[in-house]
Amino acid sequence: MYARVSSDPSGYGVSVSKQDAENREVCARMGWTIVASFCDNDASASRYATKGRPEFEQMRAALGPGRVLVARESSRFQRDLAVYVQLRDLCADRGAKLCYGGRIYDLTRGDDRFATGLDALLAEREADIIQERNLKGAQATLRAGRQHGRVPYGYSLVFNNATGLHDRVLDEKRAPILQDAARRVLAGESLRSIEADLIARGVWKARGQLRKRLLNPTYAGFRTSRGEIVKQGKWPPIFTPEEFQELSALLRSDQHTVSHRGTEPKHLLTGIAVCGVCGEAVIRGKNGSTASAKRRFEPYEIYCCPKRHVGRLIQRVNTFVEEFIIFELSQPGALEKLEQTEEVEEDPGGETAAELEKRLDGFAAEAAAGRISPQMIGKIEADLRAQIAEAELREAGRKRVVSPVLRGVAGPNAREEWEALTVPEKREGIRNFAVVTINPVRSRWGGVGVTVRPIRAGRIDRAV
Repeated sequence: MYARVSSDPSGYGVSVSKQDAENREVCARMGWTIVASFCDNDASASRYATKGRPEFEQMRAALGPGRVLVARESSRFQRDLAVYVQLRDLCADRGAKLCYGGRIYDLTRGDDRFATGLDALLAEREADIIQERNLKGAQATLRAGRQHGRVPYGYSLVFNNATGLHDRVLDEKRAPILQDAARRVLAGESLRSIEADLIARGVWKARGQLRKRLLNPTYAGFRTSRGEIVKQGKWPPIFTPEEFQELSALLRSDQHTVSHRGTEPKHLLTGIAVCGVCGEAVIRGKNGSTASAKRRFEPYEIYCCPKRHVGRLIQRVNTFVEEFIIFELSQPGALEKLEQTEEVEEDPGGETAAELEKRLDGFAAEAAAGRISPQMIGKIEADLRAQIAEAELREAGRKRVVSPVLRGVAGPNAREEWEALTVPEKREGIRNFAVVTINPVRSRWGGVGVTVRPIRAGRIDRAV
Protein backbone atom coordinates (compact mmCIF):
# COMPACT_ATOMS: atom_id res chain seq x y z
CA MET A 1 0.00 0.00 0.00
CA TYR A 2 1.15 3.58 -0.68
CA ALA A 3 -0.15 6.88 0.71
CA ARG A 4 1.08 10.43 0.14
CA VAL A 5 0.06 14.03 0.76
CA SER A 6 1.85 17.08 -0.69
CA SER A 7 1.40 19.48 2.19
CA ASP A 8 0.92 18.77 5.87
CA PRO A 9 1.90 21.91 7.85
CA SER A 10 0.48 20.45 11.06
CA GLY A 11 2.69 17.37 10.82
CA TYR A 12 -0.15 15.14 12.01
CA GLY A 13 -0.53 13.30 8.69
CA VAL A 14 -4.35 13.22 8.84
CA SER A 15 -4.75 12.82 5.07
CA VAL A 16 -2.30 9.94 4.80
CA SER A 17 -4.03 8.25 7.74
CA LYS A 18 -7.33 8.37 5.86
CA GLN A 19 -5.66 7.04 2.71
CA ASP A 20 -4.11 4.19 4.68
CA ALA A 21 -7.50 3.28 6.15
CA GLU A 22 -9.11 3.25 2.68
CA ASN A 23 -6.27 1.13 1.30
CA ARG A 24 -6.77 -1.40 4.08
CA GLU A 25 -10.49 -1.60 3.31
CA VAL A 26 -9.68 -2.35 -0.35
CA CYS A 27 -7.22 -5.09 0.66
CA ALA A 28 -9.74 -6.63 3.08
CA ARG A 29 -12.50 -6.58 0.47
CA MET A 30 -10.24 -8.22 -2.13
CA GLY A 31 -8.89 -10.78 0.36
CA TRP A 32 -5.29 -9.60 -0.12
CA THR A 33 -2.55 -9.99 2.46
CA ILE A 34 -0.80 -6.70 3.24
CA VAL A 35 2.92 -7.23 2.68
CA ALA A 36 4.07 -3.66 3.43
CA SER A 37 2.70 -0.14 3.86
CA PHE A 38 4.59 2.96 2.67
CA CYS A 39 3.81 6.61 3.37
CA ASP A 40 5.37 9.92 2.24
CA ASN A 41 3.88 12.71 4.33
CA ASP A 42 4.32 16.35 3.31
CA ALA A 43 6.05 15.37 0.04
CA SER A 44 5.23 16.64 -3.44
CA ALA A 45 5.14 14.19 -6.37
CA SER A 46 5.27 16.81 -9.15
CA ARG A 47 8.23 17.85 -11.28
CA TYR A 48 8.42 21.00 -9.16
CA ALA A 49 9.27 19.00 -6.02
CA THR A 50 12.39 20.15 -4.14
CA LYS A 51 12.91 17.01 -2.05
CA GLY A 52 12.74 13.29 -2.64
CA ARG A 53 10.28 10.61 -1.53
CA PRO A 54 12.24 7.94 0.35
CA GLU A 55 9.19 5.74 1.03
CA PHE A 56 8.25 5.78 -2.65
CA GLU A 57 11.73 4.53 -3.55
CA GLN A 58 11.49 1.75 -0.95
CA MET A 59 8.06 0.81 -2.30
CA ARG A 60 9.41 0.48 -5.86
CA ALA A 61 12.18 -1.79 -4.60
CA ALA A 62 9.61 -4.02 -2.82
CA LEU A 63 7.51 -4.68 -5.92
CA GLY A 64 7.64 -8.26 -7.12
CA PRO A 65 5.75 -10.93 -9.09
CA GLY A 66 2.15 -11.45 -8.02
CA ARG A 67 2.04 -8.30 -5.88
CA VAL A 68 -0.44 -5.43 -6.23
CA LEU A 69 0.37 -1.80 -5.49
CA VAL A 70 -2.65 -0.15 -3.86
CA ALA A 71 -3.34 3.59 -3.57
CA ARG A 72 -6.35 5.84 -3.32
CA GLU A 73 -5.84 7.44 -6.75
CA SER A 74 -3.24 7.75 -9.52
CA SER A 75 -2.00 11.17 -8.33
CA ARG A 76 -0.85 9.59 -5.03
CA PHE A 77 1.83 7.70 -6.99
CA GLN A 78 3.00 10.66 -9.05
CA ARG A 79 2.13 13.93 -10.74
CA ASP A 80 5.00 13.64 -13.20
CA LEU A 81 4.56 11.72 -16.46
CA ALA A 82 8.23 10.66 -16.50
CA VAL A 83 7.86 9.01 -13.08
CA TYR A 84 4.68 7.26 -14.26
CA VAL A 85 6.54 5.72 -17.21
CA GLN A 86 9.22 4.37 -14.89
CA LEU A 87 6.62 2.88 -12.52
CA ARG A 88 4.58 1.44 -15.43
CA ASP A 89 7.61 -0.31 -16.94
CA LEU A 90 8.75 -1.55 -13.52
CA CYS A 91 5.36 -3.16 -12.82
CA ALA A 92 5.24 -4.71 -16.28
CA ASP A 93 8.78 -6.11 -16.00
CA ARG A 94 8.24 -7.56 -12.50
CA GLY A 95 4.72 -8.87 -13.03
CA ALA A 96 3.10 -6.53 -10.48
CA LYS A 97 -0.27 -4.78 -10.85
CA LEU A 98 -1.67 -1.37 -9.89
CA CYS A 99 -4.90 -0.81 -7.99
CA TYR A 100 -6.51 2.62 -7.49
CA GLY A 101 -9.97 4.09 -7.74
CA GLY A 102 -11.56 0.67 -7.30
CA ARG A 103 -9.89 -0.85 -10.40
CA ILE A 104 -6.99 -3.26 -10.94
CA TYR A 105 -4.63 -2.54 -13.84
CA ASP A 106 -2.38 -5.07 -15.56
CA LEU A 107 0.34 -2.94 -17.15
CA THR A 108 1.25 -5.63 -19.67
CA ARG A 109 -2.11 -4.94 -21.38
CA GLY A 110 -2.42 -2.07 -23.87
CA ASP A 111 -5.82 -0.87 -22.64
CA ASP A 112 -4.63 -0.64 -19.03
CA ARG A 113 -1.43 1.12 -20.09
CA PHE A 114 -3.53 3.66 -21.99
CA ALA A 115 -5.97 4.21 -19.11
CA THR A 116 -3.27 4.63 -16.47
CA GLY A 117 -1.23 6.84 -18.82
CA LEU A 118 -4.23 9.12 -19.33
CA ASP A 119 -4.73 9.35 -15.55
CA ALA A 120 -1.04 10.19 -15.14
CA LEU A 121 -1.29 12.92 -17.78
CA LEU A 122 -4.29 14.45 -16.00
CA ALA A 123 -2.44 14.31 -12.66
CA GLU A 124 0.54 16.14 -14.18
CA ARG A 125 -1.77 18.78 -15.70
CA GLU A 126 -3.40 19.32 -12.31
CA ALA A 127 0.06 19.86 -10.77
CA ASP A 128 0.83 22.46 -13.47
CA ILE A 129 -2.42 24.30 -12.73
CA ILE A 130 -1.64 24.32 -9.00
CA GLN A 131 1.87 25.63 -9.72
CA GLU A 132 0.54 28.44 -11.94
CA ARG A 133 -2.03 29.36 -9.30
CA ASN A 134 0.65 29.44 -6.61
CA LEU A 135 2.93 31.65 -8.72
CA LYS A 136 0.12 34.12 -9.37
CA GLY A 137 -0.70 34.18 -5.67
CA ALA A 138 2.94 34.75 -4.77
CA GLN A 139 3.22 37.63 -7.25
CA ALA A 140 0.06 39.22 -5.85
CA THR A 141 1.33 39.04 -2.27
CA LEU A 142 4.70 40.43 -3.40
CA ARG A 143 3.06 43.46 -5.04
CA ALA A 144 0.98 44.03 -1.90
CA GLY A 145 3.97 43.59 0.43
CA ARG A 146 2.24 40.76 2.26
CA GLN A 147 3.83 37.63 3.72
CA HIS A 148 4.28 34.48 1.69
CA GLY A 149 5.25 30.92 2.58
CA ARG A 150 5.55 29.33 5.99
CA VAL A 151 5.22 31.36 9.15
CA PRO A 152 8.74 32.26 10.40
CA TYR A 153 9.84 31.58 13.96
CA GLY A 154 8.78 34.55 16.10
CA TYR A 155 5.50 35.18 14.27
CA SER A 156 1.98 33.76 14.20
CA LEU A 157 -1.06 34.30 11.97
CA VAL A 158 -4.29 36.03 13.01
CA PHE A 159 -7.41 36.09 10.83
CA ASN A 160 -8.47 39.58 9.76
CA ASN A 161 -12.27 39.78 9.49
CA ALA A 162 -12.11 43.01 7.51
CA THR A 163 -9.91 41.66 4.70
CA GLY A 164 -10.66 37.96 4.95
CA LEU A 165 -6.91 37.27 5.07
CA HIS A 166 -4.46 36.14 7.71
CA ASP A 167 -2.14 38.83 9.07
CA ARG A 168 1.35 38.07 10.38
CA VAL A 169 1.72 39.27 13.98
CA LEU A 170 4.43 38.97 16.63
CA ASP A 171 4.41 35.78 18.68
CA GLU A 172 4.32 36.91 22.31
CA LYS A 173 6.65 34.10 23.46
CA ARG A 174 9.10 33.70 20.58
CA ALA A 175 9.58 37.26 19.29
CA PRO A 176 11.14 38.45 22.60
CA ILE A 177 13.64 35.54 22.39
CA LEU A 178 14.97 36.83 19.06
CA GLN A 179 14.97 40.43 20.30
CA ASP A 180 16.97 39.42 23.37
CA ALA A 181 19.40 37.37 21.26
CA ALA A 182 19.97 40.35 18.94
CA ARG A 183 20.60 42.65 21.88
CA ARG A 184 23.14 40.21 23.35
CA VAL A 185 24.97 39.81 20.03
CA LEU A 186 25.23 43.58 19.66
CA ALA A 187 26.51 43.76 23.25
CA GLY A 188 29.39 41.42 22.40
CA GLU A 189 28.26 37.91 23.39
CA SER A 190 29.12 35.04 21.06
CA LEU A 191 26.39 33.25 19.13
CA ARG A 192 27.47 29.94 20.63
CA SER A 193 27.11 31.08 24.24
CA ILE A 194 23.74 32.74 23.57
CA GLU A 195 22.38 29.63 21.87
CA ALA A 196 23.68 27.38 24.65
CA ASP A 197 21.94 29.58 27.22
CA LEU A 198 18.64 29.51 25.30
CA ILE A 199 18.79 25.71 24.96
CA ALA A 200 19.54 25.35 28.68
CA ARG A 201 16.48 27.49 29.45
CA GLY A 202 14.34 25.24 27.25
CA VAL A 203 13.24 28.02 24.86
CA TRP A 204 15.39 27.05 21.85
CA LYS A 205 15.87 23.77 20.00
CA ALA A 206 17.28 24.67 16.57
CA ARG A 207 21.01 24.22 17.22
CA GLY A 208 23.22 26.32 14.91
CA GLN A 209 20.29 28.34 13.51
CA LEU A 210 20.60 31.59 15.47
CA ARG A 211 22.95 33.33 13.03
CA LYS A 212 20.74 32.44 10.06
CA ARG A 213 17.65 33.80 11.76
CA LEU A 214 19.28 37.03 12.90
CA LEU A 215 20.36 37.63 9.28
CA ASN A 216 16.85 37.07 7.88
CA PRO A 217 15.49 40.38 6.41
CA THR A 218 11.95 39.20 7.27
CA TYR A 219 12.61 40.07 10.93
CA ALA A 220 13.35 43.69 9.93
CA GLY A 221 10.01 43.86 8.10
CA PHE A 222 11.49 43.46 4.60
CA ARG A 223 9.70 41.48 1.88
CA THR A 224 12.13 39.31 -0.07
CA SER A 225 11.95 37.44 -3.35
CA ARG A 226 14.54 34.77 -4.24
CA GLY A 227 16.73 35.96 -1.39
CA GLU A 228 16.70 39.65 -2.40
CA ILE A 229 15.03 42.52 -0.53
CA VAL A 230 12.34 44.02 -2.76
CA LYS A 231 10.20 46.22 -0.53
CA GLN A 232 8.94 46.95 2.98
CA GLY A 233 6.53 44.29 4.18
CA LYS A 234 3.18 44.84 5.89
CA TRP A 235 3.92 43.14 9.21
CA PRO A 236 5.51 44.32 12.46
CA PRO A 237 9.32 43.94 12.51
CA ILE A 238 11.15 42.21 15.36
CA PHE A 239 14.26 44.37 14.76
CA THR A 240 14.39 47.91 13.48
CA PRO A 241 16.08 48.38 10.06
CA GLU A 242 18.98 50.05 11.86
CA GLU A 243 19.42 47.10 14.22
CA PHE A 244 19.25 44.72 11.27
CA GLN A 245 21.96 46.66 9.41
CA GLU A 246 24.20 46.52 12.47
CA LEU A 247 23.53 42.80 12.96
CA SER A 248 24.20 42.11 9.27
CA ALA A 249 27.51 43.98 9.34
CA LEU A 250 28.60 42.33 12.60
CA LEU A 251 27.54 38.76 11.83
CA ARG A 252 29.10 38.84 8.36
CA SER A 253 32.41 40.09 9.72
CA ASP A 254 35.36 37.77 10.38
CA GLN A 255 34.70 37.02 14.03
CA HIS A 256 31.32 35.42 13.31
CA THR A 257 32.08 33.60 10.05
CA VAL A 258 33.99 30.76 11.73
CA SER A 259 31.89 28.15 13.52
CA HIS A 260 33.05 25.52 15.99
CA ARG A 261 31.76 22.00 16.49
CA GLY A 262 31.96 19.99 19.67
CA THR A 263 33.10 21.52 22.94
CA GLU A 264 33.95 25.18 23.40
CA PRO A 265 37.60 25.87 22.39
CA LYS A 266 39.90 26.03 25.43
CA HIS A 267 42.94 27.58 23.76
CA LEU A 268 43.25 31.15 22.63
CA LEU A 269 44.44 30.70 19.05
CA THR A 270 43.38 27.24 17.82
CA GLY A 271 41.55 27.70 14.54
CA ILE A 272 42.53 31.41 14.49
CA ALA A 273 46.31 31.58 14.07
CA VAL A 274 47.63 30.23 10.76
CA CYS A 275 50.77 28.41 9.66
CA GLY A 276 53.33 30.66 8.00
CA VAL A 277 54.24 27.90 5.52
CA CYS A 278 50.94 26.50 4.21
CA GLY A 279 48.33 28.89 5.65
CA GLU A 280 46.37 26.16 7.50
CA ALA A 281 44.75 27.08 10.83
CA VAL A 282 46.80 25.76 13.74
CA ILE A 283 45.62 23.10 16.17
CA ARG A 284 46.65 22.14 19.68
CA GLY A 285 49.25 19.38 19.90
CA LYS A 286 51.68 17.81 22.34
CA ASN A 287 55.41 17.39 22.03
CA GLY A 288 57.79 15.08 23.93
CA SER A 289 55.67 11.99 23.26
CA THR A 290 58.54 9.63 22.34
CA ALA A 291 60.19 7.41 24.94
CA SER A 292 63.55 9.20 24.68
CA ALA A 293 61.92 12.61 25.00
CA LYS A 294 59.92 11.49 28.03
CA ARG A 295 63.14 10.65 29.86
CA ARG A 296 64.43 14.18 29.26
CA PHE A 297 61.34 16.42 29.24
CA GLU A 298 57.75 16.51 30.40
CA PRO A 299 55.27 16.61 27.49
CA TYR A 300 54.28 20.19 26.64
CA GLU A 301 51.44 21.71 24.64
CA ILE A 302 52.08 23.51 21.36
CA TYR A 303 50.24 25.27 18.56
CA CYS A 304 51.08 23.24 15.50
CA CYS A 305 50.20 23.10 11.83
CA PRO A 306 48.13 19.98 10.89
CA LYS A 307 50.92 19.21 8.39
CA ARG A 308 53.58 19.72 11.08
CA HIS A 309 55.30 22.65 9.35
CA VAL A 310 55.47 24.70 12.59
CA GLY A 311 55.09 24.16 16.32
CA ARG A 312 55.41 26.77 19.08
CA LEU A 313 54.72 26.68 22.81
CA ILE A 314 51.12 27.66 23.51
CA GLN A 315 51.88 29.73 26.59
CA ARG A 316 54.67 31.73 24.92
CA VAL A 317 52.52 32.50 21.86
CA ASN A 318 49.49 33.43 23.98
CA THR A 319 51.54 35.81 26.12
CA PHE A 320 53.08 37.51 23.10
CA VAL A 321 49.75 38.01 21.30
CA GLU A 322 47.87 39.18 24.40
CA GLU A 323 50.56 41.65 25.40
CA PHE A 324 50.58 43.08 21.89
CA ILE A 325 46.79 43.54 21.85
CA ILE A 326 46.76 45.11 25.33
CA PHE A 327 49.51 47.53 24.29
CA GLU A 328 47.70 48.54 21.10
CA LEU A 329 44.30 48.99 22.75
CA SER A 330 45.73 51.06 25.60
CA GLN A 331 47.16 53.70 23.22
CA PRO A 332 45.39 57.09 22.90
CA GLY A 333 42.94 57.08 19.99
CA ALA A 334 42.83 53.26 19.76
CA LEU A 335 39.04 53.19 19.47
CA GLU A 336 39.04 55.88 16.76
CA LYS A 337 41.48 53.81 14.71
CA LEU A 338 39.25 50.77 15.05
CA GLU A 339 36.19 52.69 13.87
CA GLN A 340 37.75 54.14 10.72
CA THR A 341 35.64 53.68 7.61
CA GLU A 342 36.94 51.15 5.13
CA GLU A 343 38.11 52.78 1.91
CA VAL A 344 36.56 50.98 -1.06
CA GLU A 345 36.12 51.88 -4.70
CA GLU A 346 32.69 53.28 -5.35
CA ASP A 347 30.46 51.75 -8.00
CA PRO A 348 30.38 54.47 -10.69
CA GLY A 349 26.83 53.54 -11.65
CA GLY A 350 25.52 53.11 -8.11
CA GLU A 351 23.55 55.72 -6.19
CA THR A 352 23.73 56.34 -2.47
CA ALA A 353 20.70 56.07 -0.21
CA ALA A 354 20.64 59.88 0.13
CA GLU A 355 20.63 60.34 -3.65
CA LEU A 356 17.79 57.84 -4.03
CA GLU A 357 15.80 59.62 -1.31
CA LYS A 358 16.29 62.88 -3.20
CA ARG A 359 15.00 61.25 -6.39
CA LEU A 360 11.95 59.97 -4.54
CA ASP A 361 11.21 63.45 -3.20
CA GLY A 362 11.40 64.78 -6.76
CA PHE A 363 8.85 62.25 -8.00
CA ALA A 364 6.58 63.07 -5.04
CA ALA A 365 6.67 66.75 -6.06
CA GLU A 366 5.78 65.77 -9.63
CA ALA A 367 2.83 63.74 -8.36
CA ALA A 368 1.64 66.63 -6.16
CA ALA A 369 1.67 68.86 -9.24
CA GLY A 370 -0.47 66.33 -11.12
CA ARG A 371 2.18 65.44 -13.67
CA ILE A 372 2.41 61.80 -12.50
CA SER A 373 -0.58 59.54 -11.86
CA PRO A 374 -1.14 58.01 -8.39
CA GLN A 375 -0.64 54.54 -9.86
CA MET A 376 2.69 55.51 -11.39
CA ILE A 377 4.01 57.20 -8.22
CA GLY A 378 3.01 54.09 -6.25
CA LYS A 379 5.10 51.86 -8.51
CA ILE A 380 8.03 54.30 -8.51
CA GLU A 381 7.98 54.56 -4.71
CA ALA A 382 7.92 50.78 -4.30
CA ASP A 383 10.92 50.38 -6.64
CA LEU A 384 12.92 53.22 -5.07
CA ARG A 385 12.21 52.08 -1.51
CA ALA A 386 13.67 48.69 -2.35
CA GLN A 387 16.76 50.35 -3.88
CA ILE A 388 17.13 52.59 -0.83
CA ALA A 389 17.02 49.57 1.50
CA GLU A 390 19.73 47.82 -0.56
CA ALA A 391 21.88 50.98 -0.68
CA GLU A 392 21.65 51.41 3.09
CA LEU A 393 22.78 47.81 3.62
CA ARG A 394 25.67 48.28 1.16
CA GLU A 395 26.80 51.47 2.86
CA ALA A 396 26.62 49.83 6.29
CA GLY A 397 28.86 47.05 4.95
CA ARG A 398 31.59 49.56 4.00
CA LYS A 399 32.03 50.65 7.58
CA ARG A 400 34.67 49.08 9.79
CA VAL A 401 32.76 46.68 12.00
CA VAL A 402 34.22 46.76 15.49
CA SER A 403 33.60 43.88 17.86
CA PRO A 404 31.82 45.03 21.03
CA VAL A 405 34.55 43.13 22.91
CA LEU A 406 37.22 45.47 21.54
CA ARG A 407 35.05 48.51 22.23
CA GLY A 408 34.89 47.51 25.88
CA VAL A 409 38.64 46.88 26.19
CA ALA A 410 40.03 49.93 24.33
CA GLY A 411 41.21 52.65 26.69
CA PRO A 412 43.59 53.31 29.59
CA ASN A 413 42.28 50.26 31.51
CA ALA A 414 42.87 47.86 28.61
CA ARG A 415 44.87 45.35 30.67
CA GLU A 416 42.25 45.01 33.42
CA GLU A 417 39.39 44.79 30.91
CA TRP A 418 41.20 42.20 28.75
CA GLU A 419 42.16 39.98 31.67
CA ALA A 420 38.53 39.96 32.87
CA LEU A 421 37.34 38.44 29.56
CA THR A 422 36.56 34.75 29.06
CA VAL A 423 38.51 32.70 26.51
CA PRO A 424 35.64 32.79 23.93
CA GLU A 425 35.44 36.59 24.30
CA LYS A 426 39.19 36.96 23.85
CA ARG A 427 39.06 34.74 20.75
CA GLU A 428 36.33 36.93 19.27
CA GLY A 429 38.39 40.04 19.94
CA ILE A 430 41.53 38.56 18.35
CA ARG A 431 39.66 37.50 15.21
CA ASN A 432 38.34 41.01 14.76
CA PHE A 433 41.63 42.73 15.61
CA ALA A 434 44.54 40.93 13.93
CA VAL A 435 45.85 38.14 11.71
CA VAL A 436 48.22 35.90 13.70
CA THR A 437 50.79 33.80 11.84
CA ILE A 438 53.07 31.19 13.44
CA ASN A 439 56.35 30.90 11.55
CA PRO A 440 59.15 28.31 11.59
CA VAL A 441 62.30 29.31 13.52
CA ARG A 442 65.83 28.05 13.13
CA SER A 443 66.35 26.77 16.64
CA ARG A 444 64.22 25.73 19.55
CA TRP A 445 65.04 28.89 21.49
CA GLY A 446 65.08 31.20 18.45
CA GLY A 447 62.25 33.50 19.56
CA VAL A 448 58.48 33.26 19.66
CA GLY A 449 58.19 32.92 15.87
CA VAL A 450 54.89 34.80 15.67
CA THR A 451 53.79 37.58 13.33
CA VAL A 452 50.82 39.77 14.29
CA ARG A 453 49.26 41.98 11.62
CA PRO A 454 46.56 44.33 12.94
CA ILE A 455 43.49 44.83 10.78
CA ARG A 456 42.81 48.54 10.43
CA ALA A 457 40.26 50.30 8.26
CA GLY A 458 39.54 47.10 6.31
CA ARG A 459 43.19 46.34 5.44
CA ILE A 460 46.10 44.43 6.96
CA ASP A 461 48.44 46.90 8.63
CA ARG A 462 52.19 46.65 9.34
CA ALA A 463 53.59 43.40 10.70
CA VAL A 464 54.87 43.16 14.26
